[in-house]
Amino acid sequence: MKKILAITMALMFVFLCACNSSDATDPTDTDAATDEAVQSMPETLPAEATTADSIGADEVDSATFMTIYFSHTDPVKLAAEYINENAEGDIYRIETLKEYPEDEQALAEEIIYEKTNKVRPAILNMPTHLLDYDIIFLCFPSWGGSLPCAVSAFIENYDLRDRIIIPVVYGTEEELNNATVEINSIFPGAMLINGYCFTSDFSDKQADFDAWLNTVLYG
Repeated sequence: MKKILAITMALMFVFLCACNSSDATDPTDTDAATDEAVQSMPETLPAEATTADSIGADEVDSATFMTIYFSHTDPVKLAAEYINENAEGDIYRIETLKEYPEDEQALAEEIIYEKTNKVRPAILNMPTHLLDYDIIFLCFPSWGGSLPCAVSAFIENYDLRDRIIIPVVYGTEEELNNATVEINSIFPGAMLINGYCFTSDFSDKQADFDAWLNTVLYG
């Protein structure tokens, strides 16, 4: 008799466990389904960049400008200074704690290492007032076919999704496009103006640059 009772109790226990397990995974349980959906939702939804050829005179007239640049052994500094003179804004140079090598081969190896490992170099003197500006010219050389990791490290510290970003790249048009995609991956949905690229000494490109800048600022 005791043996039969023990078997009966065991069967009842298995049955109850099965019922509880079924309830936990019931697809009609709205609260459980909602919790699962919330947990799997990404924090930032992907969005394509909004790009345009120009800003428009109305926006430019009331806008504040900042020119940000990263330069090593390239003419980007000259381009940034020229932009700042014409835009009549403020200028900031991205400087890293580490020093990059002057030797081209050593620099190329360092660039490959940084891009492969997604290194974010320490930046000196981060500005605290960057979000006070409406339009940001972002000037840099193409490193590894896109953004230098130093530039990524800098802009990732700010929420620039509501700002107008204008990339100016010492590199090819393809590298400019790559950089635009990368900037948008950092700030999904940002307003990006179709930027400017150059592959020779900037002083040789000023007339061409003036025509582009006039189009960008005034349409």
